[in-house]
Amino acid sequence: MGTFASTPTPIDWSREEGHARVRQFYRALIRLRRNLDGASPGLLGPHVEVTHLSAANKVVAFRRWDRGGDDVVVIANLRNRGYTQYNVGLPAGGAWRVRLDSDDPRWSTDFRGAARATVEASARPYDNQPFTGAVALGPWSVVVLSR
Repeated sequence: MGTFASTPTPIDWSREEGHARVRQFYRALIRLRRNLDGASPGLLGPHVEVTHLSAANKVVAFRRWDRGGDDVVVIANLRNRGYTQYNVGLPAGGAWRVRLDSDDPRWSTDFRGAARATVEASARPYDNQPFTGAVALGPWSVVVLSR
């Protein structure tokens, strides 16, 4: 069995500049999680519901909310295949804004493209939710939606 160092290895800040895009991605995630822009209050709430789970497509979606009406929906594609339109159930109709797409080229030159800025939810039940929205999902990516 190996032993653990008593002191953690310090961060090598000399590599910071080469990873600026990764830092920006994590900053965007933290801003969403803490609702610093007022766009993701549902992430502060205690409620979580898995709304979509496809073993075949390796896609999972869940919603988070606090008081209701402040929903945030997270869709994760856990497969090396992108989808130009992937249907997921949404708890409310109208326009849902894409708050974060991990496949956005802003985060890496290896990434292929960003999801549309909005997802329009149509009044068609899906995934035991009252509405359906079609989301673009890159391979191995996560898209975060809120209204």
